[in-house]
Amino acid sequence: MSLRLRSTGCVLGIALAICYGWILVGASQAAAHADLETTTPACDAALQEPPSAIVLTFSEAPDPGHSLIEVVDASGTPVDGLSAVEVAPDDPNTLRAMLTSALPRGTYSVNWRVVATDDGHVSTGAYAFGVGQAPAPGAVVTTEVLHTSRRISLAAAAGRWLLYVGLALLTGAAAICGLVLRGRVPAHGMALIRWAMVVAVVGFAFSTEAERAAIGVPRLLPLFETHEGALLLAQGVALVLCAGAVVLVDLVPARWALLTLGATAALAMLAHVYAGHAHSPEDGRALHVATQWIHMAAVSVWIGGLPWLLMALRQSAREERSRTFAAFSRLATITLVVVLVTGALRAFAEVGSWDGLLDSTYGRALLVKLALVAGLVGLGALQHFRSVPRVTADADGDVRADATRPLRLTARGELALAAVVLATTAVLCGLAPPGT
Repeated sequence: MSLRLRSTGCVLGIALAICYGWILVGASQAAAHADLETTTPACDAALQEPPSAIVLTFSEAPDPGHSLIEVVDASGTPVDGLSAVEVAPDDPNTLRAMLTSALPRGTYSVNWRVVATDDGHVSTGAYAFGVGQAPAPGAVVTTEVLHTSRRISLAAAAGRWLLYVGLALLTGAAAICGLVLRGRVPAHGMALIRWAMVVAVVGFAFSTEAERAAIGVPRLLPLFETHEGALLLAQGVALVLCAGAVVLVDLVPARWALLTLGATAALAMLAHVYAGHAHSPEDGRALHVATQWIHMAAVSVWIGGLPWLLMALRQSAREERSRTFAAFSRLATITLVVVLVTGALRAFAEVGSWDGLLDSTYGRALLVKLALVAGLVGLGALQHFRSVPRVTADADGDVRADATRPLRLTARGELALAAVVLATTAVLCGLAPPGT
């Protein structure tokens, strides 16, 4: 049995490595959310007269205070007479920088960096044009106008993953201890609640620092003065409320205190959702945010409840095990239905078409997540149809061996797979959805 489990784990690990390699192919270009739509001068244009302005139009409104446009010649030297970036008066999605000095004959490169107003994601790019001549292939000269790197992107993804794990554990504690265990926190459970809070705070700190570095502000205060920084600040306030609820549970380990913890964790999730993809579309924004919030909360109850189930089963008598697992199974079934329905709605909204699912980095990452969720559903079905009858028979005295051992092994496999699902979700949040 153990050899079979190890072999299955090796196969799963290899499959996941291949999937993540597939996801990360070209991921450095995929993290942009405000896509460049039109430019003046056009890409690779050969102008007879020098341009009077550089005009860039994006798919989302950029933040002019943290967006840059730089024009350099063929040697990489910035040109003189380029004004500060401003929003075009007739279009909030368009940025322009005026050229007060005429450009001499030659090839020039436009380097740009924008920060999307809705979600704070950073986009960057460069293209070439010529004055009195056509730019040669490969003539684009790139400069360091973007304050980001693969290291910052990884830090942001790691921060989101830690935040998800921490909030899922806190929500699971509220749901299982408050509802299934009727207000009882298992032995050593309070320590896990404290550690979950620490993990969530560390994840938030990673995300905040990554956003500060990506936008290019030197300190946190200028970051929090921006729109995207204000959204991060709201998440921080929600986490402070979570920490207060943890202290409350520590002092008064009652059902109402646990439900308060769940409410504050849900509030922190809402703040995170409001700063993400669901808040980007103009049409039906409230519905998208609500759907994503319910999806995230249901996932947290389902996945975050597994460690608490294992702790409760380990410390319960046979009769109590049957009641606990049956109650968890009913709750998990309800949340699973909610997860699948809301997940399907959000996937359709983000991808938009079959081409978006198959031909985009976001779509490929979503396919990997769907495969992982299918594995979780399979393990959950195994628990429901095999483990519940065994535990019930064990409680009635019909089974001599410990009937919870297969259940615990399967639950640990679910936990490992759930951690990868949350990591995939963290990657998805850093990619541009093709549907939006």
